[in-house]
Amino acid sequence: MDEKQLSIASVSRLRTILLLVGTAIGYLSLLPESLVLAYSMLVVSICMSVYGCYLWAKLKGRHWIWMIFGLLAPAGFIVLAILKNKLQEPLNPQA
Repeated sequence: MDEKQLSIASVSRLRTILLLVGTAIGYLSLLPESLVLAYSMLVVSICMSVYGCYLWAKLKGRHWIWMIFGLLAPAGFIVLAILKNKLQEPLNPQA
C-alpha cells in the first residue's frame, strides 16, 4: 500500500467517524434539560457533520461547498453518497 492509498484510507476513516459521532451527538443533544449543554452539543454535532462532509466532498473530487449538506444530516449524507467520484480514473483508458 503506497502513501497516497494510506492517506485516502485514513481520511476516509476520519470522515466516517466524524459523520457517525456528529450525528449521534446531534440526536443526544435532545436529551439534556440544560439549554446551554443542549445547544453546545448541537453546535459540536453540526461542526463535525459539516467537516465530515467537507472531507467526503474532497475525497470525491468535488468543490468544498458540497459540505453544506452536512447541515441536512443525516439526509444530506445520501446526496453525497450518490455523487459521482470525479477523481476516479476510467477503467478502459483506450475507450
